[in-house]
Amino acid sequence: MERVISALSTAVAWEAAAKELQESYLRLIAKASNIDYLYQIQTQTIVTNIRKSLPVITKLIQRIFDFGHRDHGRLLFSTIPNPDVFLFNVLLRSSDDDVSVYTKLLRHLPRLHPDSYSLSFAITAASNSRSFTSGRLLHGHTITLGYQTSPFVASTLMNFYLSFSQTSIAAKVFDGIPSPDTICFNTLISGLIRNSRSKEALNIFSRFFNGAFRLDYATIAGVLPIADNLEVGTVLHCLGLKSGLDRHAYVTTSLISMYSKVGSVSTAKYLFREINVPDLVTWNAIIGGCSNGGDVESSVAFFKELIGSGQHPNRTTFLCFLPGTGLFGYGELTRSIHGLTLKSGVNIDRSVSSALTTVYSRLNDMVSAREVFDNAPENCLITWNSMISGYVQNGYPGMAVDLFKKMRRVNSIRPNPTTMTSILSACAHLGKLNLGKWIHRTIISLELELGFESNVFVSTALIDMYAKCGKIEYSRRIFDTMAMEEKNVVSWNAMITAYGQHGCGRESLKLFSEMLDFGVTPTSVTFLSLLYACSHSGLVEDGERIFRLMQVDFDISPSSDHYTSMVDLFGRAGWVHQALEFIKTIPEMKLGAAVWGALLGACMLHGNSDLAKYASKKLFELDSDSSGHYVLLSNIYSAHNHYPEAASIRNATVMRKHSKSPGYSFFEENR
Repeated sequence: MERVISALSTAVAWEAAAKELQESYLRLIAKASNIDYLYQIQTQTIVTNIRKSLPVITKLIQRIFDFGHRDHGRLLFSTIPNPDVFLFNVLLRSSDDDVSVYTKLLRHLPRLHPDSYSLSFAITAASNSRSFTSGRLLHGHTITLGYQTSPFVASTLMNFYLSFSQTSIAAKVFDGIPSPDTICFNTLISGLIRNSRSKEALNIFSRFFNGAFRLDYATIAGVLPIADNLEVGTVLHCLGLKSGLDRHAYVTTSLISMYSKVGSVSTAKYLFREINVPDLVTWNAIIGGCSNGGDVESSVAFFKELIGSGQHPNRTTFLCFLPGTGLFGYGELTRSIHGLTLKSGVNIDRSVSSALTTVYSRLNDMVSAREVFDNAPENCLITWNSMISGYVQNGYPGMAVDLFKKMRRVNSIRPNPTTMTSILSACAHLGKLNLGKWIHRTIISLELELGFESNVFVSTALIDMYAKCGKIEYSRRIFDTMAMEEKNVVSWNAMITAYGQHGCGRESLKLFSEMLDFGVTPTSVTFLSLLYACSHSGLVEDGERIFRLMQVDFDISPSSDHYTSMVDLFGRAGWVHQALEFIKTIPEMKLGAAVWGALLGACMLHGNSDLAKYASKKLFELDSDSSGHYVLLSNIYSAHNHYPEAASIRNATVMRKHSKSPGYSFFEENR
């Protein structure tokens, strides 16, 4: 009996000693300040045989990963015969773009079962590796294991889908959580905003803000970008005041950005001056706010003040500063800022290169934009997108296509919906059907991996492209395959416009009726598209009805474009005098040169030289520099054998040093 007691005492003593040794190692590992010290500890674990302690080896691997030595950490992991779930989670967390680690965990079933952390880390890896297929499979596994209602896992799933612009799926994930927490709420709101779904974000915020969620600084700062007018912004500011979060630096910075965006730059300046010692983030907010709000002079002044304060601008400072210089035509200032980026060395940053490319594109300086692009050490997807869209917007669709083909040869760059929308626009400008089909096939081939064929912007661009390439039936097929919840007013407008371009006015009107039946509210662009369709189909009475409907039923005030479309509607039908009477009803502020140009074009079409002379007189009073209008009037006189008058107009064009851009047309068939 004494021997048994002695043995037990010894065992207890050994257990206590082993536990104390384990705790000692855990403390040493936690305090390690560099990787070399960790390697020394690892050696000692072998000597003392403590390496068999799973908590110690797990902590050691975790700290090795923290120092960025992933290969060594994985090698050490491979020596563990029976790792537990926690150790797998450590490996999953460090492998932030490698989903295969999760597969290794599944091989240990049924001994080990993934927990919420395993799934969350694996889904994050799928997002980082841009593997849509892996993420969808993990979503299915989440449901199988019953973790779909976990706020922690659901937040990660929402982040995943939002990173692929799958906002409707993310919203469904949110709706499936019985008790969503503030983190879930913040994740969905911020993700919708990133995907340009501010109205949906505001609706969700209004629907769920009823005391069920505890507001934190991230909530307030996250919803502030939703504000698209001063009234909404002020309400959100009041919520911040009521919650006592308005003085948080993150919230203050967001308030400065919000007030600048809604046009109250003076309020943004006031909030900035209330801060005793603004940090660089706040400086960047006021510099960017003034620049984007059109007050570039104040932005420059704040930039100089920042330099004078002893702080140094960083990449974000330049990213905040640059957009305004391009939007408001400050070419020389842009070149000066470009010089500063070269001097400070931030020009090598991919985001700065992308911003410079975008700004030069907005300034119609594609030579400088391409120079920045070609000299960048490494171009990211955003920079490629900036360059491609710049070519499209500046009238170089062929160069955009060439650059896209070059991009497809770069294995590390994967296109996103923005890329495909831009390149489809280029194809639409070129009118090349076979090229459009190749781009569509590219989208389909990327669908399973990247998940964006169903993206509303890509689908809408496909509708426009096929219509402009002469295949209206393809456009309708794309439109019909879109899920009803994915169709927004832009999609409906695109299809209505497509019918109008092909002279299918009746189909446009029928589609408009369907749009109203589905509860989609039309915009001013919708009615502009309908008027265009009626004009090109000779549906004068329907056009007049649509024009009245827009004002009476939808309270939309006609713009100068709507008035021009009405004149074109009457003029194309040969009702030139009715067109003139209609012009007399147009408010003077909306009576632009385009209105008289439409009447002049109708006179050319129907041979009314007398009214053409009157229309041209009014037109030249408003726009004396347009060579096209002079040539049009000259052609009208020539068509009616009034050669002296035609020659006089031609001579006047030469005297004014106008030149007519040569016309061109093309037709592509099977090439």
